[in-house]
Amino acid sequence: MRTLMRILAFLCVFFCMGQEAHATVSCTMTADSGSLNFGTVNVLNTQSSNYPTASTTFTLTCTRNGSDTSTTASVCLNIDGATSTSGTYYYTMSGSGVNVGYQLFTDAAYQNFWGNLTVPSPDLVYVPIGSSGTGSVSVTMYGRMINTSTTTLSQLAPGTTYTASFSNSNTAIAATGGTVTDCSLVNQSKVGFSFTVTATVAAQCLMSTAANDL
Repeated sequence: MRTLMRILAFLCVFFCMGQEAHATVSCTMTADSGSLNFGTVNVLNTQSSNYPTASTTFTLTCTRNGSDTSTTASVCLNIDGATSTSGTYYYTMSGSGVNVGYQLFTDAAYQNFWGNLTVPSPDLVYVPIGSSGTGSVSVTMYGRMINTSTTTLSQLAPGTTYTASFSNSNTAIAATGGTVTDCSLVNQSKVGFSFTVTATVAAQCLMSTAANDL
């Protein structure tokens, strides 16, 4: 009997600790403006040094569930659908039958690509949860239009608007209570978030002068 009690006590400690390490929280994220809008862009003679850029913010809100006592939520924000060419990851938006490339980043230096667990990498965010059981933080997304192997920005049709939409089918919020350092450790159920990406190409002209006209 004593041996059985010790085993039961050990199992209780083990599972209780495991439950605390993976405490349950639920999170939602909304785009403050609804879109990442590049606005009206000039694409003549566009090179990597002057690619059009844009940014937008989201509000990420997390809530403890049930008897959860977590004071922090670890949240991984996944975006699917990226294309990889020669080690460069990018998404596409469409207009007039043409796909134009753009990238999403988690930082203003355009270094940390925003993807998912298989495309490096999701954005790992920590959300402080107060005594009310809810907490919110602001998350900024940075975008940059780029030339790709199939379409250069100078090929885009003037006056055309290019768009892309993200929703529950290609985004996921994975959240767990407590602090983890890697998105592979966040294994709670996932919900999506929605936003759109848009850019309009400016109407423009390129003037050249023949040598004999000078």
